[in-house]
Amino acid sequence: MKLVRAENRREPGPLTQAQGAVLEACTRPASAICVLGGPGTGKTTTLVAAVVARVRSGVPLDQLVVLTGSRSAAQQLRARIVAALGTTQRGLQVTTVHGWCQQLLHRLEEPDDPTPRLLRAPEQEFRVRELLAGWGVGQWPAELVPALGTRGFAREVRTALARARQLGLDPDVLAGVGRAAQLPEWVALAGFFNEYLDVLDAEGVIDYAELVHRTRLALTDERVRVRLPSLAATIFCDEFAELDRGMIHVLADAHRAGSQVVAFADPDTSVFGFRGADPRAVADFDDRFGPAVTLRLDQNLHSRDGIVRALHSLAGRLPHRGVDHPPTDGGGVDRAVRVFLVPDGAAQAQEVAEVLRQAHLRDGMAWSELAVITRSGQNAVATLARRLAGAGVPVQVAGDEVALADELAVRHLLTLLMAAARASEGQLPDDRQAARLLRTPIGGLDALGLRRLGRELRRRAFAAAPDQVPAASGQLIAAELAGERLVADDEPAASPDLVALVRFRRLLGELTGLVSQRADLPTVLWHAWSATGWPGKLQAEALSGTDGSARANRDLDAVVALFDLASREVSWAGAKGVRSLVAEVEEQQIPADTARENDPRRSGVTVTTVHRSKGRHWRLVVLVGLQEGQWPMLAEPGGLLRADLLAADGLQPPPTVSERLAAERRALLLAASRAGEQLVAIGIDDPSGETDPPSRFLGEFGVVPEHVQPGRVPSTLPALVAELRRVVTDQAAAPALRERAAAQLAWLAEQVDDQGRAMVKGADPREWWGLREVSRAEQPVTDLARPIRLSGSEVEQLLGCPRQWFLSRRVRAARPWGVDAAFGTLVHQLVAQATSNGVAASGLLPELDGGWARLPYDAEWISLAERQAAQEALGRFDVWASTADHGRVLGVEVEFQVPLSLDGHELVLVGTVDRLELDDQDRLRVIDFKTSRSPRRSDEVAEMDQLGIYQLAGRMGAFDEIADGRRELAPAEVVYLRCGLASGEPTVKFQPSLDAQPTARTWVHERLARAAEVITAERFEARAHIGCSWCDFRSGCPLQLMGRDR
Repeated sequence: MKLVRAENRREPGPLTQAQGAVLEACTRPASAICVLGGPGTGKTTTLVAAVVARVRSGVPLDQLVVLTGSRSAAQQLRARIVAALGTTQRGLQVTTVHGWCQQLLHRLEEPDDPTPRLLRAPEQEFRVRELLAGWGVGQWPAELVPALGTRGFAREVRTALARARQLGLDPDVLAGVGRAAQLPEWVALAGFFNEYLDVLDAEGVIDYAELVHRTRLALTDERVRVRLPSLAATIFCDEFAELDRGMIHVLADAHRAGSQVVAFADPDTSVFGFRGADPRAVADFDDRFGPAVTLRLDQNLHSRDGIVRALHSLAGRLPHRGVDHPPTDGGGVDRAVRVFLVPDGAAQAQEVAEVLRQAHLRDGMAWSELAVITRSGQNAVATLARRLAGAGVPVQVAGDEVALADELAVRHLLTLLMAAARASEGQLPDDRQAARLLRTPIGGLDALGLRRLGRELRRRAFAAAPDQVPAASGQLIAAELAGERLVADDEPAASPDLVALVRFRRLLGELTGLVSQRADLPTVLWHAWSATGWPGKLQAEALSGTDGSARANRDLDAVVALFDLASREVSWAGAKGVRSLVAEVEEQQIPADTARENDPRRSGVTVTTVHRSKGRHWRLVVLVGLQEGQWPMLAEPGGLLRADLLAADGLQPPPTVSERLAAERRALLLAASRAGEQLVAIGIDDPSGETDPPSRFLGEFGVVPEHVQPGRVPSTLPALVAELRRVVTDQAAAPALRERAAAQLAWLAEQVDDQGRAMVKGADPREWWGLREVSRAEQPVTDLARPIRLSGSEVEQLLGCPRQWFLSRRVRAARPWGVDAAFGTLVHQLVAQATSNGVAASGLLPELDGGWARLPYDAEWISLAERQAAQEALGRFDVWASTADHGRVLGVEVEFQVPLSLDGHELVLVGTVDRLELDDQDRLRVIDFKTSRSPRRSDEVAEMDQLGIYQLAGRMGAFDEIADGRRELAPAEVVYLRCGLASGEPTVKFQPSLDAQPTARTWVHERLARAAEVITAERFEARAHIGCSWCDFRSGCPLQLMGRDR
């Protein structure tokens, strides 16, 4: 273990006049003080200065209470106060309202009446689900009974109970409110509430809302009221506008008991209404706290002028709630705020990563000074964090953004415990379970190691029984874990893979023994955790300060939280205890704070939600998720219990659309105000229409959105290496430029870490695949004794990228065709049917609907939109086919096979022509229908292999039978049925006739010859081409960086 000096966080220079007025008012403790200020006006800085002033005026530090909105915010605020005081302090009370209530009740508790243990949110939800399963079904209205066992209903019940307690409602009062409002579900909820409180009392636990309620009850005791000022002479409350009604009453009761209350608030960025934040917290401050002093901070001290103007633009659209946002001067062009529009979600992740990298590399910002904020959702945060980490951007996600069951370290341990529990009952791991266990950090193998292990076991099995076919590798590995001994425990000179197998087999056996002996669960868990080198690796990584530190710290925090949970139930033992622990972890579907203390060396980009960003600031902030339906999310709050309608005096009306829009805009204002120097907002403008349209909020920042197209080279070290390698190998580049690129690569290749390992992968030419000898298969991939069959689409794919052609056409490893291909097939069938039967394609709607039912669209609205597109495509075909130029049809779906000898290669050209016609000069015209969303350029169609091979087949007599021997060729056509013109016709592109070629050997012959040469030479290298972005085989492609887009 080593000690690391924390960042120096002494407070900056002098305060403004308005901030000084707040400090002066705090010296008059008779009145409560409400300090109002918009984003960045220095409310928290003023709070810190006020605390320091009170301490230096002689007030004991343990008589000051500082309240803020979250545990992490309290940790940061405590660090700022200690830094500003300049000395280490004891007794400093910086906490949340719940934390202070818990401390206060502990101080006031009697020896024979200890304070109950506080339930964390996931534990409370688990208790609610347990109680719902056992509480009488007949107590609830019949329409709610099917929902009682669902997680969603348990979450609603938990929210409703908290709401009732925040409003100070007891079960009998809630029942009366339900009867008065004629809501039987509230009456049933009141009965459940009563049962719930009884169960919690019996267990000696309370939830957060009950903790606040009991604090209010304690403050009604005159003895407590007399004692309180000595425990809390002054209570400073940051984020006062986020408190619920119960919390505000606790502070009001404390003020009436003699404690001074100094509240800091910005109602325009209040975002915790869904947790019960009182919307009238500021408006009713004077009524609740007696004659109060209201002061205002109106100067933004945090953000650049461009950001301040954007904040003013957003705030100007909000209903006035007590905070003024004075405009700044117009200034000049300020690039502090930018709005980007990208075509899809993948492009959004790439753009976010690039914005962050540019800020780090070009502007010199530390990763920890950058943040990405989304509206809400742990799934959105986790997905975005994974994408950024995969793009090489170090990220950090708060421990309470992800549920304990979703933490990888926890899942590894629980998987091992469940394997031991099953083994103690005689159920040994099968081959899939064995592979999963060994590929964890506890097992110590990766995919390659597992494959090597399987090969070695098969070799040994064959040596032991040469006359028998060895079992599959997975079965042999599972058998070794079950106790078979192809590998002895003490085998000398064993490979690392065998050592890992033996070590894990021994560990699984020891855990199985402990579980069989009904050892207590913490003992079993500790043995699983401490028996390998994994904890030491995590500790070293956590202390290393590298990009992986945040991940390692989070893993360690999650493991500690798992131990906390395992130790709370003393009856958990044996296999049943393991299953109980696993069930409780899996039932905890909402996140809990697993962090033990903030890491002073946080080095990653913060990825978080707008609610988690409260009270924090970064130099650069990127806002994502700005789509209609997501941000703003204007759907009316749903649910079966409608707890949001519950009020202290009965039933309140639901929020209007304008009120919901204002709440969404306040969330955006909060998120945007977290930025100090740069603010970037990114929305998706999907040309296909399959994504929700960009948010209306993107037009409220006062800047013009910029459309960003994907494909630019990212600012990463692998991309730099790739660019240098491209220049070095480019024969057309200037010699001096190539020499300079080679020198840069040589320098990069020389860089090694403290263990002598290369730090820049791919810089050393010895690692370049292109310089190695091309491997040859032991047996030819293609039987050259037979003619090579080639279609038009094959030739285009083969010459575009031989690797892709080989993996898809020979290995057959491509993904199954998607719904877009099925769309095209159906439209082609209907077009062919209409032509064959002489009817309009648009009249085949029953056939269209019959085929449509088999298309697996992800959402109904997408299916409806695509169904309309298909109908429009059929209509365009009718318009196109009705012209006189297309009246002489020879056939539809015309198949052909034509032999061709070319440069010593025997080929067979195969294909199916969508439509074959004769033009007015009796020439063959081949026509291909496409259902892609955009047409190719005319120059691309002129060289389209598919049309070229169709033409060549016609010239060689493939259609003699139906064309009466005609072989002259008209220009070929490709008809884009989904791409319409104003006239109602489809877009049509032409390919010049091969008869116009000056020689008998055409460009099609040249393409076929090259394709045949690739197949016979079996050089299936990767080539960059237009299909790279949607290739099924990008992972592992040498032209992609780390298996991802460059």
